[in-house]
Amino acid sequence: MIADTETSDVEEIHSSRVSIPGAEGRLIVGYLDEGREEDWNSRFVLLTPKYGETKKNNLRLAYFLVANGFKVLRFDHTNHVGESDGEMARFTLPGATKDILDVLEYADKHFEPEEIVLISNSLSARCAYRAAALDSRISRVVCVVGVVNLQQTIQNIYQKDIIGTFLEGKEWGKIDILGFDIDSANFISKLAEHNMHSLEGTLHDACKIDRPLLHLHAAKDIWVDRGEVDQVVQGIPGGQLLEISDAYHEIGENPEAANNTMEQVARFCLEGSQRWSQDFRFRHPAKKKIFAQNRLERNRLKQIYAVKESENDFWNGYLGKFGTIEQASVYIDYFEKIGALIGTIHERDVVVDAGCGNGFFGLCLLHSMESALGTRSDCARRFVYYALDLTPGGLAQAYSRQNQVKSKWIADTYERAAGVTFAYQRFDFDTIPEDSGGKGAGCKLPFADNSVDKVCSSLVVSYLRDPVAFARELRRILKPGGVAVLSSMKPDCDMTVLYHEFISADAEKEESADNAQKLLGAAGKIKLKEQSGIYGFYSEEELISMLTSAGFHGHESFRSLGNQANVIRVTK
Repeated sequence: MIADTETSDVEEIHSSRVSIPGAEGRLIVGYLDEGREEDWNSRFVLLTPKYGETKKNNLRLAYFLVANGFKVLRFDHTNHVGESDGEMARFTLPGATKDILDVLEYADKHFEPEEIVLISNSLSARCAYRAAALDSRISRVVCVVGVVNLQQTIQNIYQKDIIGTFLEGKEWGKIDILGFDIDSANFISKLAEHNMHSLEGTLHDACKIDRPLLHLHAAKDIWVDRGEVDQVVQGIPGGQLLEISDAYHEIGENPEAANNTMEQVARFCLEGSQRWSQDFRFRHPAKKKIFAQNRLERNRLKQIYAVKESENDFWNGYLGKFGTIEQASVYIDYFEKIGALIGTIHERDVVVDAGCGNGFFGLCLLHSMESALGTRSDCARRFVYYALDLTPGGLAQAYSRQNQVKSKWIADTYERAAGVTFAYQRFDFDTIPEDSGGKGAGCKLPFADNSVDKVCSSLVVSYLRDPVAFARELRRILKPGGVAVLSSMKPDCDMTVLYHEFISADAEKEESADNAQKLLGAAGKIKLKEQSGIYGFYSEEELISMLTSAGFHGHESFRSLGNQANVIRVTK
Protein backbone atom coordinates (compact mmCIF):
# COMPACT_ATOMS: atom_id res chain seq x y z
CA MET A 1 0.00 0.00 0.00
CA ILE A 2 1.43 3.38 -1.03
CA ALA A 3 1.17 5.95 1.72
CA ASP A 4 -0.41 9.29 0.90
CA THR A 5 1.96 12.21 0.74
CA GLU A 6 1.57 15.50 2.52
CA THR A 7 2.25 18.85 0.93
CA SER A 8 3.86 20.41 4.01
CA ASP A 9 7.64 20.86 3.81
CA VAL A 10 9.98 20.20 6.71
CA GLU A 11 12.38 23.09 7.19
CA GLU A 12 14.08 22.15 10.46
CA ILE A 13 16.86 20.01 8.99
CA HIS A 14 20.53 20.71 9.41
CA SER A 15 23.80 19.01 8.46
CA SER A 16 26.99 18.81 10.53
CA ARG A 17 30.31 17.75 9.05
CA VAL A 18 31.93 14.92 11.02
CA SER A 19 35.27 13.10 10.91
CA ILE A 20 35.46 9.46 11.97
CA PRO A 21 38.65 7.46 12.63
CA GLY A 22 39.13 4.80 9.98
CA ALA A 23 41.61 2.06 9.15
CA GLU A 24 45.35 2.80 9.21
CA GLY A 25 44.79 6.28 10.65
CA ARG A 26 42.71 7.51 7.70
CA LEU A 27 39.78 9.81 8.45
CA ILE A 28 36.29 9.10 7.13
CA VAL A 29 34.49 12.38 6.41
CA GLY A 30 30.71 12.53 6.47
CA TYR A 31 27.64 14.63 7.16
CA LEU A 32 25.23 14.00 10.01
CA ASP A 33 21.77 15.05 8.82
CA GLU A 34 19.12 15.49 11.52
CA GLY A 35 15.95 17.36 12.43
CA ARG A 36 14.51 18.28 15.82
CA GLU A 37 15.52 15.89 18.57
CA GLU A 38 11.89 15.37 19.59
CA ASP A 39 11.07 14.17 16.06
CA TRP A 40 13.72 11.43 16.05
CA ASN A 41 12.21 7.94 15.87
CA SER A 42 15.34 6.37 17.48
CA ARG A 43 16.45 4.78 14.22
CA PHE A 44 19.79 5.74 12.67
CA VAL A 45 20.56 5.37 8.94
CA LEU A 46 24.00 4.89 7.42
CA LEU A 47 24.15 5.89 3.73
CA THR A 48 27.09 4.43 1.79
CA PRO A 49 28.28 6.22 -1.35
CA LYS A 50 27.94 4.62 -4.75
CA TYR A 51 31.21 3.68 -6.47
CA GLY A 52 32.72 6.79 -8.06
CA GLU A 53 30.33 9.12 -6.26
CA THR A 54 30.39 11.11 -3.05
CA LYS A 55 28.13 11.60 -0.06
CA LYS A 56 26.56 14.59 -1.85
CA ASN A 57 24.76 12.20 -4.20
CA ASN A 58 22.81 10.81 -1.21
CA LEU A 59 21.67 14.24 -0.02
CA ARG A 60 18.11 14.09 -1.35
CA LEU A 61 17.39 10.64 0.11
CA ALA A 62 19.02 11.63 3.41
CA TYR A 63 16.86 14.73 3.82
CA PHE A 64 13.73 12.78 2.91
CA LEU A 65 14.53 10.25 5.64
CA VAL A 66 15.25 13.02 8.15
CA ALA A 67 11.91 14.66 7.30
CA ASN A 68 10.30 11.36 8.30
CA GLY A 69 11.99 10.94 11.66
CA PHE A 70 15.47 9.47 11.12
CA LYS A 71 18.97 10.61 11.87
CA VAL A 72 21.20 9.98 8.85
CA LEU A 73 24.96 9.73 8.45
CA ARG A 74 26.22 9.77 4.87
CA PHE A 75 29.94 9.52 4.27
CA ASP A 76 32.73 9.20 1.73
CA HIS A 77 34.77 6.01 1.60
CA THR A 78 38.50 6.16 2.23
CA ASN A 79 40.69 5.57 -0.83
CA HIS A 80 37.83 6.92 -2.93
CA VAL A 81 36.49 10.16 -4.39
CA GLY A 82 35.26 12.78 -1.95
CA GLU A 83 36.71 14.23 1.25
CA SER A 84 37.88 11.15 3.15
CA ASP A 85 41.59 10.27 3.27
CA GLY A 86 43.34 8.09 0.74
CA GLU A 87 43.94 7.66 -2.99
CA MET A 88 41.33 6.24 -5.38
CA ALA A 89 43.95 3.97 -6.96
CA ARG A 90 44.03 2.00 -3.68
CA PHE A 91 40.27 1.45 -3.44
CA THR A 92 39.09 -2.04 -2.53
CA LEU A 93 35.75 -3.56 -1.54
CA PRO A 94 37.09 -5.02 1.73
CA GLY A 95 38.42 -1.55 2.56
CA ALA A 96 35.01 -0.01 1.86
CA THR A 97 33.40 -2.68 4.05
CA LYS A 98 35.77 -1.74 6.90
CA ASP A 99 34.68 1.91 6.45
CA ILE A 100 31.05 0.86 6.94
CA LEU A 101 31.91 -0.99 10.14
CA ASP A 102 33.92 1.99 11.45
CA VAL A 103 31.00 4.34 10.79
CA LEU A 104 28.66 1.82 12.40
CA GLU A 105 30.83 1.82 15.53
CA TYR A 106 30.77 5.63 15.63
CA ALA A 107 26.97 5.80 15.29
CA ASP A 108 26.38 3.13 17.92
CA LYS A 109 28.77 4.71 20.42
CA HIS A 110 27.70 8.35 20.06
CA PHE A 111 23.92 8.04 19.52
CA GLU A 112 22.90 4.68 21.03
CA PRO A 113 20.00 4.23 18.58
CA GLU A 114 17.41 1.51 18.91
CA GLU A 115 18.21 0.35 15.38
CA ILE A 116 20.86 1.06 12.76
CA VAL A 117 19.81 0.75 9.11
CA LEU A 118 22.36 0.40 6.31
CA ILE A 119 21.45 1.70 2.83
CA SER A 120 23.69 0.94 -0.15
CA ASN A 121 23.65 1.51 -3.89
CA SER A 122 25.05 -0.47 -6.83
CA LEU A 123 28.58 -1.78 -6.08
CA SER A 124 28.43 -0.66 -2.45
CA ALA A 125 25.64 -3.22 -1.96
CA ARG A 126 28.25 -5.94 -2.13
CA CYS A 127 29.95 -4.29 0.84
CA ALA A 128 26.59 -3.99 2.61
CA TYR A 129 25.99 -7.75 2.33
CA ARG A 130 29.41 -8.41 3.85
CA ALA A 131 29.03 -5.82 6.63
CA ALA A 132 25.61 -7.17 7.64
CA ALA A 133 27.02 -10.70 7.70
CA LEU A 134 29.82 -9.57 10.02
CA ASP A 135 27.95 -7.27 12.45
CA SER A 136 24.46 -7.92 13.83
CA ARG A 137 24.14 -4.31 15.01
CA ILE A 138 22.97 -3.59 11.46
CA SER A 139 19.26 -4.20 11.98
CA ARG A 140 18.05 -3.61 8.42
CA VAL A 141 19.74 -3.54 5.01
CA VAL A 142 18.69 -1.80 1.81
CA CYS A 143 20.41 -2.51 -1.51
CA VAL A 144 19.38 -0.23 -4.37
CA VAL A 145 20.22 -1.79 -7.77
CA GLY A 146 22.74 -3.85 -5.84
CA VAL A 147 25.57 -5.73 -7.58
CA VAL A 148 25.70 -9.33 -6.33
CA ASN A 149 28.24 -10.78 -8.79
CA LEU A 150 30.95 -8.22 -9.48
CA GLN A 151 32.91 -10.46 -11.83
CA GLN A 152 29.87 -10.93 -14.07
CA THR A 153 28.79 -7.27 -13.87
CA ILE A 154 32.20 -6.05 -15.03
CA GLN A 155 32.10 -8.64 -17.80
CA ASN A 156 28.65 -7.38 -18.83
CA ILE A 157 29.96 -3.81 -18.97
CA TYR A 158 33.21 -4.42 -20.84
CA GLN A 159 32.39 -7.65 -22.66
CA LYS A 160 35.50 -9.31 -21.26
CA ASP A 161 36.22 -11.14 -18.01
CA ILE A 162 38.72 -8.74 -16.46
CA ILE A 163 38.65 -10.32 -13.00
CA GLY A 164 38.73 -13.93 -14.22
CA THR A 165 41.60 -13.23 -16.63
CA PHE A 166 43.61 -11.58 -13.85
CA LEU A 167 43.02 -14.52 -11.52
CA GLU A 168 44.31 -16.81 -14.29
CA GLY A 169 47.62 -14.95 -14.26
CA LYS A 170 47.34 -11.96 -16.61
CA GLU A 171 48.86 -8.77 -15.20
CA TRP A 172 46.73 -5.70 -15.84
CA GLY A 173 48.66 -3.09 -13.85
CA LYS A 174 46.48 -0.03 -13.41
CA ILE A 175 43.06 -0.53 -14.93
CA ASP A 176 40.29 1.93 -15.65
CA ILE A 177 37.12 0.93 -13.82
CA LEU A 178 34.36 3.31 -14.89
CA GLY A 179 36.57 6.37 -15.04
CA PHE A 180 39.05 5.69 -12.25
CA ASP A 181 42.52 4.21 -12.48
CA ILE A 182 42.61 1.35 -9.99
CA ASP A 183 45.60 -0.77 -8.95
CA SER A 184 44.30 -4.04 -10.40
CA ALA A 185 46.65 -6.27 -8.42
CA ASN A 186 45.51 -4.75 -5.15
CA PHE A 187 41.82 -4.47 -6.13
CA ILE A 188 41.31 -7.94 -7.61
CA SER A 189 43.58 -9.83 -5.24
CA LYS A 190 41.70 -8.34 -2.26
CA LEU A 191 38.40 -9.32 -3.90
CA ALA A 192 39.57 -12.91 -4.27
CA GLU A 193 41.18 -13.06 -0.83
CA HIS A 194 37.92 -11.95 0.82
CA ASN A 195 35.64 -13.86 -1.59
CA MET A 196 33.80 -10.71 -2.70
CA HIS A 197 34.08 -11.07 -6.49
CA SER A 198 31.61 -13.85 -7.25
CA LEU A 199 27.99 -14.78 -6.77
CA GLU A 200 29.07 -17.63 -4.48
CA GLY A 201 30.68 -15.15 -2.10
CA THR A 202 27.52 -13.05 -1.92
CA LEU A 203 25.39 -16.15 -1.31
CA HIS A 204 27.76 -17.13 1.50
CA ASP A 205 27.27 -13.73 3.15
CA ALA A 206 23.51 -13.75 2.58
CA CYS A 207 23.02 -16.99 4.50
CA LYS A 208 24.47 -15.27 7.59
CA ILE A 209 21.96 -12.39 7.50
CA ASP A 210 18.92 -13.06 9.68
CA ARG A 211 17.53 -9.51 9.62
CA PRO A 212 15.15 -7.74 7.21
CA LEU A 213 16.74 -6.88 3.86
CA LEU A 214 15.24 -5.03 0.90
CA HIS A 215 16.87 -5.39 -2.52
CA LEU A 216 15.50 -3.10 -5.23
CA HIS A 217 16.25 -4.27 -8.78
CA ALA A 218 15.84 -2.03 -11.85
CA ALA A 219 13.68 -3.70 -14.49
CA LYS A 220 15.94 -2.49 -17.34
CA ASP A 221 19.24 -3.06 -15.55
CA ILE A 222 21.72 -4.27 -18.17
CA TRP A 223 24.54 -4.91 -15.70
CA VAL A 224 22.89 -6.99 -12.95
CA ASP A 225 21.12 -10.31 -13.58
CA ARG A 226 17.68 -10.56 -11.95
CA GLY A 227 18.02 -14.34 -11.55
CA GLU A 228 21.21 -13.97 -9.50
CA VAL A 229 19.55 -11.36 -7.29
CA ASP A 230 16.68 -13.80 -6.74
CA GLN A 231 19.11 -16.46 -5.54
CA VAL A 232 20.71 -14.11 -3.03
CA VAL A 233 17.50 -12.66 -1.59
CA GLN A 234 15.85 -16.07 -1.30
CA GLY A 235 18.68 -17.13 1.02
CA ILE A 236 17.72 -14.46 3.58
CA PRO A 237 14.75 -15.23 5.88
CA GLY A 238 13.70 -11.57 5.98
CA GLY A 239 14.69 -10.83 2.39
CA GLN A 240 12.43 -8.86 0.05
CA LEU A 241 12.99 -8.24 -3.66
CA LEU A 242 11.16 -5.38 -5.36
CA GLU A 243 11.48 -4.47 -9.02
CA ILE A 244 11.57 -0.81 -10.06
CA SER A 245 9.72 -0.60 -13.36
CA ASP A 246 10.96 1.51 -16.28
CA ALA A 247 14.37 2.06 -14.69
CA TYR A 248 17.95 1.37 -15.73
CA HIS A 249 20.88 0.83 -13.37
CA GLU A 250 21.05 4.60 -12.86
CA ILE A 251 17.60 4.95 -11.30
CA GLY A 252 17.93 8.71 -10.89
CA GLU A 253 17.67 9.23 -14.66
CA ASN A 254 13.93 8.46 -14.36
CA PRO A 255 12.42 10.94 -11.84
CA GLU A 256 9.27 8.88 -11.31
CA ALA A 257 11.28 5.72 -10.62
CA ALA A 258 13.60 7.67 -8.33
CA ASN A 259 10.68 9.03 -6.28
CA ASN A 260 9.12 5.58 -6.06
CA THR A 261 12.43 4.12 -4.91
CA MET A 262 12.84 6.78 -2.25
CA GLU A 263 9.40 6.06 -0.78
CA GLN A 264 9.94 2.29 -0.89
CA VAL A 265 13.22 2.71 0.99
CA ALA A 266 11.67 5.00 3.61
CA ARG A 267 8.72 2.66 4.09
CA PHE A 268 11.02 -0.32 4.67
CA CYS A 269 13.15 1.67 7.12
CA LEU A 270 10.03 2.66 9.09
CA GLU A 271 8.44 -0.78 9.28
CA GLY A 272 8.13 -2.11 12.80
CA SER A 273 8.72 1.25 14.44
CA GLN A 274 6.22 2.80 16.84
CA ARG A 275 5.42 5.55 14.34
CA TRP A 276 4.73 3.27 11.38
CA SER A 277 1.23 2.46 10.18
CA GLN A 278 -0.24 1.66 6.78
CA ASP A 279 -1.76 5.13 6.58
CA PHE A 280 1.50 6.88 7.44
CA ARG A 281 1.84 10.12 5.49
CA PHE A 282 5.29 10.95 4.19
CA ARG A 283 6.65 14.40 4.80
CA HIS A 284 9.08 16.09 2.43
CA PRO A 285 12.07 18.32 3.13
CA ALA A 286 11.86 21.93 2.00
CA LYS A 287 13.49 22.18 -1.41
CA LYS A 288 15.36 25.31 -0.42
CA LYS A 289 17.10 23.33 2.34
CA ILE A 290 18.24 20.69 -0.15
CA PHE A 291 19.38 23.30 -2.67
CA ALA A 292 21.35 25.25 -0.05
CA GLN A 293 23.14 22.17 1.30
CA ASN A 294 23.79 20.85 -2.20
CA ARG A 295 25.36 24.16 -3.18
CA LEU A 296 27.56 24.17 -0.06
CA GLU A 297 28.80 20.63 -0.67
CA ARG A 298 29.30 21.16 -4.39
CA ASN A 299 31.45 24.21 -3.69
CA ARG A 300 33.56 22.17 -1.24
CA LEU A 301 34.07 19.43 -3.83
CA LYS A 302 34.92 21.97 -6.49
CA GLN A 303 37.68 23.36 -4.28
CA ILE A 304 39.22 20.01 -3.36
CA TYR A 305 38.82 18.25 -6.73
CA ALA A 306 42.27 18.11 -8.27
CA VAL A 307 42.11 18.47 -12.04
CA LYS A 308 45.19 16.60 -13.18
CA GLU A 309 44.89 17.57 -16.84
CA SER A 310 43.77 20.65 -18.72
CA GLU A 311 40.37 20.81 -20.39
CA ASN A 312 42.15 20.78 -23.74
CA ASP A 313 44.07 17.59 -22.90
CA PHE A 314 40.98 15.93 -21.42
CA TRP A 315 38.78 16.60 -24.45
CA ASN A 316 41.52 15.69 -26.91
CA GLY A 317 41.73 12.29 -25.23
CA TYR A 318 37.97 11.92 -25.02
CA LEU A 319 37.36 12.74 -28.68
CA GLY A 320 40.13 10.38 -29.66
CA LYS A 321 37.98 7.54 -28.33
CA PHE A 322 34.54 8.83 -29.26
CA GLY A 323 34.56 7.32 -32.75
CA THR A 324 34.02 4.02 -30.96
CA ILE A 325 30.26 4.52 -30.79
CA GLU A 326 29.49 6.49 -33.93
CA GLN A 327 27.79 3.46 -35.48
CA ALA A 328 25.45 3.01 -32.52
CA SER A 329 21.86 3.72 -33.53
CA VAL A 330 21.20 6.03 -30.55
CA TYR A 331 24.07 8.26 -31.69
CA ILE A 332 23.03 8.26 -35.35
CA ASP A 333 19.40 8.94 -34.43
CA TYR A 334 20.53 11.82 -32.22
CA PHE A 335 22.34 13.63 -35.02
CA GLU A 336 19.56 12.91 -37.47
CA LYS A 337 17.27 14.66 -35.00
CA ILE A 338 19.70 17.58 -34.74
CA GLY A 339 19.81 17.85 -38.54
CA ALA A 340 16.03 17.79 -38.84
CA LEU A 341 15.73 20.55 -36.22
CA ILE A 342 18.38 22.67 -37.95
CA GLY A 343 16.28 22.41 -41.10
CA THR A 344 16.98 22.64 -44.83
CA ILE A 345 20.24 24.30 -45.87
CA HIS A 346 19.44 27.10 -48.30
CA GLU A 347 21.59 28.81 -50.92
CA ARG A 348 24.37 30.91 -49.31
CA ASP A 349 23.50 29.82 -45.77
CA VAL A 350 26.19 30.08 -43.08
CA VAL A 351 26.07 27.13 -40.67
CA VAL A 352 28.14 27.24 -37.45
CA ASP A 353 29.05 24.05 -35.58
CA ALA A 354 29.89 25.49 -32.14
CA GLY A 355 31.80 22.70 -30.43
CA CYS A 356 32.23 20.41 -33.42
CA GLY A 357 34.10 17.68 -31.54
CA ASN A 358 35.26 15.13 -34.09
CA GLY A 359 32.96 16.56 -36.75
CA PHE A 360 30.08 14.09 -36.81
CA PHE A 361 27.43 16.77 -37.36
CA GLY A 362 29.37 18.09 -40.36
CA LEU A 363 29.60 14.57 -41.76
CA CYS A 364 25.84 14.13 -41.38
CA LEU A 365 25.35 17.48 -43.12
CA LEU A 366 27.53 16.41 -46.04
CA HIS A 367 25.77 13.07 -46.41
CA SER A 368 22.33 14.69 -46.35
CA MET A 369 23.39 17.26 -48.95
CA GLU A 370 24.92 14.50 -51.08
CA SER A 371 21.60 12.65 -51.08
CA ALA A 372 19.69 15.82 -51.87
CA LEU A 373 21.89 16.65 -54.87
CA GLY A 374 20.70 13.54 -56.60
CA THR A 375 17.00 14.08 -55.92
CA ARG A 376 16.31 17.81 -55.57
CA SER A 377 16.89 20.64 -58.00
CA ASP A 378 16.64 23.33 -55.32
CA CYS A 379 19.52 21.94 -53.23
CA ALA A 380 21.94 24.64 -52.07
CA ARG A 381 25.07 24.77 -54.23
CA ARG A 382 26.83 27.37 -52.16
CA PHE A 383 26.90 27.44 -48.36
CA VAL A 384 29.45 27.75 -45.58
CA TYR A 385 30.01 25.30 -42.73
CA TYR A 386 32.18 26.80 -39.99
CA ALA A 387 33.46 24.50 -37.24
CA LEU A 388 34.69 25.79 -33.87
CA ASP A 389 36.21 23.70 -31.09
CA LEU A 390 38.58 23.99 -28.14
CA THR A 391 40.77 21.06 -29.13
CA PRO A 392 43.24 20.94 -32.03
CA GLY A 393 42.77 17.18 -32.04
CA GLY A 394 39.02 17.48 -32.50
CA LEU A 395 39.42 20.00 -35.29
CA ALA A 396 42.01 17.83 -37.02
CA GLN A 397 39.67 14.84 -36.88
CA ALA A 398 36.76 16.92 -38.14
CA TYR A 399 38.81 18.31 -41.04
CA SER A 400 40.28 14.96 -42.06
CA ARG A 401 37.00 13.07 -42.03
CA GLN A 402 34.86 15.77 -43.55
CA ASN A 403 37.38 16.71 -46.22
CA GLN A 404 37.59 13.13 -47.41
CA VAL A 405 33.84 12.99 -47.94
CA LYS A 406 33.62 16.53 -49.33
CA SER A 407 36.43 16.00 -51.82
CA LYS A 408 34.79 12.92 -53.30
CA TRP A 409 31.40 14.60 -53.30
CA ILE A 410 32.68 17.71 -55.14
CA ALA A 411 34.69 15.59 -57.59
CA ASP A 412 31.55 13.66 -58.51
CA THR A 413 29.22 16.68 -58.72
CA TYR A 414 31.58 19.62 -59.23
CA GLU A 415 29.23 21.84 -61.20
CA ARG A 416 26.57 21.70 -58.54
CA ALA A 417 28.74 21.78 -55.39
CA ALA A 418 31.84 23.83 -56.17
CA GLY A 419 30.68 26.70 -53.94
CA VAL A 420 30.53 24.65 -50.70
CA THR A 421 33.05 25.93 -48.13
CA PHE A 422 34.14 24.17 -44.94
CA ALA A 423 36.24 26.20 -42.48
CA TYR A 424 37.75 25.40 -39.07
CA GLN A 425 38.97 27.48 -36.14
CA ARG A 426 40.12 26.76 -32.62
CA PHE A 427 38.10 28.69 -30.05
CA ASP A 428 37.76 28.50 -26.26
CA PHE A 429 34.12 29.29 -25.44
CA ASP A 430 35.09 30.05 -21.84
CA THR A 431 36.84 33.21 -23.09
CA ILE A 432 33.49 34.73 -24.08
CA PRO A 433 32.94 37.72 -21.76
CA GLU A 434 30.00 37.84 -19.40
CA ASP A 435 29.00 41.11 -21.06
CA SER A 436 29.03 39.65 -24.57
CA GLY A 437 27.17 42.66 -25.86
CA GLY A 438 30.56 44.12 -26.61
CA LYS A 439 31.91 45.98 -23.57
CA GLY A 440 33.40 43.20 -21.49
CA ALA A 441 36.94 41.89 -21.73
CA GLY A 442 37.33 38.61 -23.59
CA CYS A 443 36.71 37.12 -27.00
CA LYS A 444 33.57 37.25 -29.08
CA LEU A 445 32.71 34.56 -31.59
CA PRO A 446 34.45 35.33 -34.92
CA PHE A 447 31.29 36.42 -36.74
CA ALA A 448 29.59 39.74 -37.31
CA ASP A 449 26.21 40.55 -35.80
CA ASN A 450 23.27 38.99 -37.68
CA SER A 451 25.53 37.02 -40.05
CA VAL A 452 24.76 33.34 -39.37
CA ASP A 453 21.72 31.35 -40.48
CA LYS A 454 21.99 28.20 -38.37
CA VAL A 455 23.90 27.06 -35.29
CA CYS A 456 24.42 23.56 -33.90
CA SER A 457 25.91 23.24 -30.42
CA SER A 458 25.83 19.62 -29.35
CA LEU A 459 26.42 18.84 -25.65
CA VAL A 460 28.61 21.92 -25.15
CA VAL A 461 26.80 24.16 -22.64
CA SER A 462 27.33 21.62 -19.85
CA TYR A 463 31.08 22.19 -19.92
CA LEU A 464 31.17 26.00 -19.92
CA ARG A 465 31.72 28.38 -17.01
CA ASP A 466 29.09 30.81 -18.31
CA PRO A 467 26.61 29.07 -20.62
CA VAL A 468 24.29 32.12 -20.69
CA ALA A 469 27.09 34.30 -22.10
CA PHE A 470 27.70 31.61 -24.74
CA ALA A 471 24.01 31.48 -25.66
CA ARG A 472 23.91 35.28 -25.80
CA GLU A 473 26.76 35.21 -28.32
CA LEU A 474 24.89 32.69 -30.45
CA ARG A 475 21.91 35.03 -30.51
CA ARG A 476 24.15 37.96 -31.48
CA ILE A 477 25.56 36.22 -34.55
CA LEU A 478 22.24 34.74 -35.73
CA LYS A 479 20.23 36.53 -38.39
CA PRO A 480 16.61 37.38 -37.52
CA GLY A 481 14.72 34.14 -38.09
CA GLY A 482 17.92 32.13 -37.67
CA VAL A 483 17.81 28.76 -35.89
CA ALA A 484 19.96 27.42 -33.05
CA VAL A 485 19.85 23.88 -31.67
CA LEU A 486 21.55 23.25 -28.31
CA SER A 487 21.68 20.15 -26.15
CA SER A 488 22.87 18.92 -22.77
CA MET A 489 23.00 15.59 -21.02
CA LYS A 490 20.11 15.52 -18.56
CA PRO A 491 20.66 15.52 -14.79
CA ASP A 492 21.23 12.04 -13.33
CA CYS A 493 21.74 10.64 -16.83
CA ASP A 494 22.91 7.07 -17.21
CA MET A 495 25.88 7.50 -19.53
CA THR A 496 26.55 3.75 -19.70
CA VAL A 497 23.28 3.32 -21.64
CA LEU A 498 24.81 5.28 -24.52
CA TYR A 499 27.59 2.76 -25.05
CA HIS A 500 25.92 -0.55 -24.27
CA GLU A 501 24.42 -1.14 -27.71
CA PHE A 502 27.70 -0.56 -29.50
CA ILE A 503 29.75 -2.63 -27.07
CA SER A 504 27.33 -5.55 -27.40
CA ALA A 505 27.23 -5.32 -31.20
CA ASP A 506 31.03 -5.32 -31.50
CA ALA A 507 31.73 -7.74 -28.68
CA GLU A 508 33.89 -9.94 -30.93
CA LYS A 509 36.29 -7.09 -31.70
CA GLU A 510 38.85 -6.79 -28.90
CA GLU A 511 40.01 -3.36 -30.09
CA SER A 512 36.43 -2.05 -29.96
CA ALA A 513 35.99 -3.43 -26.45
CA ASP A 514 39.23 -1.75 -25.33
CA ASN A 515 38.19 1.58 -26.85
CA ALA A 516 34.75 1.29 -25.30
CA GLN A 517 36.35 0.65 -21.90
CA LYS A 518 38.41 3.84 -22.27
CA LEU A 519 35.36 5.76 -23.41
CA LEU A 520 33.33 4.58 -20.44
CA GLY A 521 36.21 5.69 -18.26
CA ALA A 522 36.11 9.18 -19.75
CA ALA A 523 32.35 9.25 -19.20
CA GLY A 524 32.94 8.43 -15.54
CA LYS A 525 35.30 11.38 -15.24
CA ILE A 526 32.68 13.65 -16.81
CA LYS A 527 30.13 12.50 -14.24
CA LEU A 528 32.56 13.20 -11.38
CA LYS A 529 33.25 16.70 -12.74
CA GLU A 530 29.51 17.26 -12.95
CA GLN A 531 29.03 16.16 -9.34
CA SER A 532 31.83 18.50 -8.27
CA GLY A 533 30.25 21.53 -9.91
CA ILE A 534 32.90 21.83 -12.62
CA TYR A 535 30.36 20.75 -15.25
CA GLY A 536 26.58 21.03 -15.22
CA PHE A 537 23.96 18.76 -16.77
CA TYR A 538 20.77 20.73 -17.37
CA SER A 539 17.10 19.85 -17.26
CA GLU A 540 14.76 20.95 -20.02
CA GLU A 541 13.50 23.77 -17.80
CA GLU A 542 17.03 24.94 -16.99
CA LEU A 543 18.02 25.01 -20.67
CA ILE A 544 14.92 27.01 -21.55
CA SER A 545 15.61 29.45 -18.71
CA MET A 546 19.21 29.80 -19.89
CA LEU A 547 18.16 30.59 -23.45
CA THR A 548 15.46 32.98 -22.29
CA SER A 549 18.05 34.85 -20.21
CA ALA A 550 20.18 35.08 -23.37
CA GLY A 551 17.33 36.83 -25.21
CA PHE A 552 15.73 33.97 -27.13
CA HIS A 553 11.95 33.71 -27.18
CA GLY A 554 9.99 30.64 -28.20
CA HIS A 555 11.40 27.15 -28.09
CA GLU A 556 10.82 23.50 -28.89
CA SER A 557 12.20 20.83 -26.60
CA PHE A 558 12.97 17.18 -27.25
CA ARG A 559 14.64 14.18 -25.62
CA SER A 560 17.22 12.15 -27.58
CA LEU A 561 20.47 10.16 -27.31
CA GLY A 562 18.92 7.12 -25.71
CA ASN A 563 16.62 9.43 -23.72
CA GLN A 564 19.68 10.80 -21.90
CA ALA A 565 19.99 14.25 -23.53
CA ASN A 566 17.74 17.30 -23.62
CA VAL A 567 17.61 19.10 -26.98
CA ILE A 568 16.23 22.61 -27.46
CA ARG A 569 15.50 24.43 -30.74
CA VAL A 570 15.16 28.22 -30.68
CA THR A 571 14.84 30.94 -33.31
CA LYS A 572 15.88 34.57 -33.23
